[in-house]
Amino acid sequence: MKVSVVGLGKLGAPLVAVLASKGLSVYGIDVNPATVAQINAGHAPVQEPCLQEFLTANRPRIRATTDWATVIGETEITYVIVPTPSGADGAFKNDHVLAAIEEIGRVLAHKQGYHRRDAGHLRRCRRYRQTTPSFRPPLP
Repeated sequence: MKVSVVGLGKLGAPLVAVLASKGLSVYGIDVNPATVAQINAGHAPVQEPCLQEFLTANRPRIRATTDWATVIGETEITYVIVPTPSGADGAFKNDHVLAAIEEIGRVLAHKQGYHRRDAGHLRRCRRYRQTTPSFRPPLP
């Protein structure tokens, strides 16, 4: 099975390594070309226990890129693990999440037979869906 992980930072890079250790082909997507280059060179982009060992051991199953279209188009499952920093009011800001969803939506608009599973935040997704014409998957 081929899966993708959007965001190769403190949480995304370890998820890539663990999924690859379970035998999956994993494609990482990041907007930072330096992070992508580190992953492709087999180097951990962040310091986490055992991350380097997992990346080294599973390197043949791990690829990273900045090319959303190729990766989202080729994978069956996509995990979005991007920053949600706190705003001035203390609430989480979803700007990075919404940007990732927008990119995924652009790709999925051209992909046949995709399925979306949403674990939460349906109200926000519905509101986002109403304001973003390029992202129109059916919501439950």
